[in-house]
Amino acid sequence: MSHPTRRAALARLAAAAAAASFAPALRAQAPVSFTDMAGRSVTLPRLPQRIVLTEANDLLSFALLDPDPAARVVGWAALRRFDNGTFEAYRRRFPAIDRIEIVGDWSADSFAAEKAIALKPDLVLMTAYQEPGLGNGDLTRRFEAAGIPVAFVTAGVNTRTSATEIAPKLRMFGAILGREPKAEDYIAFYQSHLAAVTERIAHANPTRPSVLIETYAGLGECCRAPGRHGWSEFVEVAGGRNLGVDTPQAGGMLSLEYLLAQEPEVYIGNGGSYLDGKGLVIGPGYDRATIHASLLRLTERTGFREIRPVREGKVYAIWTVFATQPINIVAIEQIAKWLHPALFADIDPAATMAAINRRLSVPMEGIYWLGLNEQEPAR
Repeated sequence: MSHPTRRAALARLAAAAAAASFAPALRAQAPVSFTDMAGRSVTLPRLPQRIVLTEANDLLSFALLDPDPAARVVGWAALRRFDNGTFEAYRRRFPAIDRIEIVGDWSADSFAAEKAIALKPDLVLMTAYQEPGLGNGDLTRRFEAAGIPVAFVTAGVNTRTSATEIAPKLRMFGAILGREPKAEDYIAFYQSHLAAVTERIAHANPTRPSVLIETYAGLGECCRAPGRHGWSEFVEVAGGRNLGVDTPQAGGMLSLEYLLAQEPEVYIGNGGSYLDGKGLVIGPGYDRATIHASLLRLTERTGFREIRPVREGKVYAIWTVFATQPINIVAIEQIAKWLHPALFADIDPAATMAAINRRLSVPMEGIYWLGLNEQEPAR
């Protein structure tokens, strides 16, 4: 290669390297457009650097996409819904998480809008709990009057949104964080694992066992069951039938008499650190003996030993947070194994979690599901 040719090649390489180094900066300053979960078109002048999360658990979704998921979060609400053990894991990895301001809780009357506005965020990620009007309520008007855009991460249970359709929300987060390729990678991973369950159920067409799902397990007498969303959908996808499908959309109480008459075949309680001292605990920070003891206590409630799952030893516990985040594919796989152990003998939720952990900036460590009669928990 002649000297002029070599110099030209080196110049092109240098120009390409310079362009690559400037690409992130240019991307950060470019306008961002996306559709939120309420179907609203949102355009931001640039990638947001100051975000308020009104659902603290959405930090787990950020962690699938961003190596430092808390870096852009300046305020958050509903922190009590964020699992204690998970919070401590994030705090160890990112000590600056303590700087994030708490701006209230998850309902409209407990959300501190003025405190959130004072943080001067570039974007507020709102839930339908804070504003059921989905952009037509007082909170959105107050933020927009202050020049702060709002996007919705949930659209309410009456909009027929699917708990297993994680693509729209993750694509929205990918756009907001400038991490679209990572979002698409995880969506493809999730959809392939979901198809492995749904296609096998469709092909085998097994008898669907009746399942009693208890939300807030142990927080009072039995049993609060979900309606036609969230956990009910997971059970349906996994080849079961939720006993509570005829309850109101947001869930409802099932009496012991009803359970004895209906004879569900499987019991699944969900819980976490928010039930510490009150009900079922499970997840990071709890060892097997503690989780097992809290699950056993559920079966000792008045009359509970008479229901079929307790008599037959089909009593299980699972982590509540799976219901709200795109890591829920692990819960679906595990429920499928509980309902149809022979059909899903080769499915390994622990391996799925390990694959998710390779994507998460803070890996999930702990016991997230457990059967009352299981000798060793999956980790």
